[in-house]
Amino acid sequence: MSSPRKVALVTGATSGIGRAAAKAFAGRGDAVVFSGRREALSDALVAELASEGGDALFAVGDVAKEASPAGTCSDAFDRFFGHDEAAIAAFAEQHALRRIAEPEEVARVVLWLCGPRASFVTGQNVVVDGGLTTR
Repeated sequence: MSSPRKVALVTGATSGIGRAAAKAFAGRGDAVVFSGRREALSDALVAELASEGGDALFAVGDVAKEASPAGTCSDAFDRFFGHDEAAIAAFAEQHALRRIAEPEEVARVVLWLCGPRASFVTGQNVVVDGGLTTR
């Protein structure tokens, strides 16, 4: 596998913003692992994404009340990466960048914030540090 497949993890995806985010990720070709409180609504979203060529995995859960189901991450890796240790390592490295941003990476965020796709983003501090502050 030359590069790992992108897999989006979306919480609250059985309705509203979470559902829209799951559809947006699938629309750009990412696989989607999503959760929500209403399991009955999950089948419709999985079917909708599949009919549009997407691939999705649902895990019932309410992140406001509990941690995500223990097997969700391992189930997602098995489904979307198999047992490819290199892909798993690359995925982990991708989420812990451990480097300083290139100026062009920050510039892309600035352009996005100034463009039409960020039309509803106002008064926010956007941290562009490769995950450094989350460790």
